[in-house]
Amino acid sequence: MNPRKRNLRILGGALALVLVGIVAIRIVAALTSDDPIERSYLIVRDESIGGFPRDGTTQAAIELLGVPTARLPSPNRCTLEWPARGIKMDVSFPGAANPCGPTGNHISTTVTDKRWTTDNGLKVGDPAARIQELYPEAGSPDSDGIVQLFTREAFGLPLPSLTARVAKGRVVELTLYGPHRGL
Repeated sequence: MNPRKRNLRILGGALALVLVGIVAIRIVAALTSDDPIERSYLIVRDESIGGFPRDGTTQAAIELLGVPTARLPSPNRCTLEWPARGIKMDVSFPGAANPCGPTGNHISTTVTDKRWTTDNGLKVGDPAARIQELYPEAGSPDSDGIVQLFTREAFGLPLPSLTARVAKGRVVELTLYGPHRGL
């Protein structure tokens, strides 16, 4: 065999081995990640989002999702953001000097990343028509493009507990509401 061809064959085999090794390392890293949200972009009914329960606290969110990139306090309310995961969470702690404190109550969490999906299979980015296929009881979008997927009774009224927002014929965000709603 020609020495040049032999060297090219050895180089090609070594390159293939390196690529297989890189893929294997990435798979193992994803499966053994200490970050549970990296493996769970799932919204379960109107009960949890990425493993965070609808009645969770600021501390529980930070333990699950890590330190937020932004904490935006306002009177009695705080917005926490994890943009790399497409998450924006509002919490409240009425009367507190620091509404972003660890015992803040979950108001709502909105997700916009296309990795997010409901347990029924609705994903951010899906065509709006998919909502009716997966949630036949859901109504039509309101004037803001909001479709109620689930409701829970509070104060004698059915309030949305999981919604999808539609824009330009696509699902652009999903929002899970907590039991406190800033009250």
